[in-house]
This record gives sequence, C-alpha cells and structure tokens, in this order.
Amino acid sequence: MRSFSGVSTQPSSNLNLVLALSGANSSEAVEQAERDGQALEVSKQRLPWDNKHREAYESLGFTFGDKIDDLWQSVTFPPGWSKRPTDHALYTDIVDEQGNRRGSYFYKAVFYDQSASMWPPLPRYQVTTDFEAVQRARAKGTNDYVAIVLDHKSGAELYRESVSLPDRERLARVQPRTP
Repeated sequence: MRSFSGVSTQPSSNLNLVLALSGANSSEAVEQAERDGQALEVSKQRLPWDNKHREAYESLGFTFGDKIDDLWQSVTFPPGWSKRPTDHALYTDIVDEQGNRRGSYFYKAVFYDQSASMWPPLPRYQVTTDFEAVQRARAKGTNDYVAIVLDHKSGAELYRESVSLPDRERLARVQPRTP
C-alpha cells in the first residue's frame, strides 16, 4: 500500500481539494494545491527518494538518512544550504550558503498523482539552448539554433550565439564518409 506524504493538513489545501473534485475552478484549485504543497515541503529536511544522483550530492556534503515513505528520504544538508521555492510550484531549487542555485527537484503534491524526483547537481558552467528563441525561429520558417553558456554561480549568461543549421533534407542527402 502506498503512503502519501503530500496531503496537506492546511484548510486551504483541503478546500482546494474539494473544489478540484467538484469540477469548480478545478485547474485553479489544483495549482493552488501544488503551491501549498511546495510551501509545506520546502521547510522539511528531506529530498526525493527517487535520486539517481545520490553520490554526486554526497560529494557536495549531503548526508542521506532513512526512507520516510514512497517519495521521500531524510537528509542533512551541508552547512548553510537550503531549499528555495521557484516561481513554478512543481520545482524547488537547492541553494548553497551563498544563495547560489546548485540543484533542484520536482515534486507534484496533488494527492491523486504524487511524485517526486531529483535532478543532478548543477555544474558551475552549462551550455544549453534558448528553447523559446528556437521555437520563434521555427515559427518564422528558419532552422536557427540558439546556444548559450550560463554561469550558475553568478547567474550570468556568458555567451549567446544563433547558428543556422542545415535543413534535415540536405543532411539526409549527405553520405557518411568511409575511412
């Protein structure tokens, strides 16, 4: 039998649950339940049990304890580290003693579809894509790829470049070279 840790004892969450079940403003009720779940969760010393990155977090000074239930396990954070809610109720950041974002996890608090999972710790620098810029380019009919380099310590974008990629048809015609 599955144990549920995210069902709130807060009256507002219970009211939202009733609203969601009744169909009245159900999406707003679910979103509020998610925000309530995040607010309740962020103060607790635990992280998701579904953590394929445990060793990486241990190397940063985390100490993992016992499994609490199907979603959570107890954890001791490195000195000064904590959890910080994001502007999206499903995601919570892990920050170091200087407030730098060092990791994050996903938590879906609604009782009918609870889940939680960890993501790997963030490296200092990361090469990623500006997906919104790529979508705008595709809508205009171009095949642009926007690459950016981020510094997760300072939060700064260090480099950005838009590159026009060859279209798929042209790539399909290119024959691989044989050695």
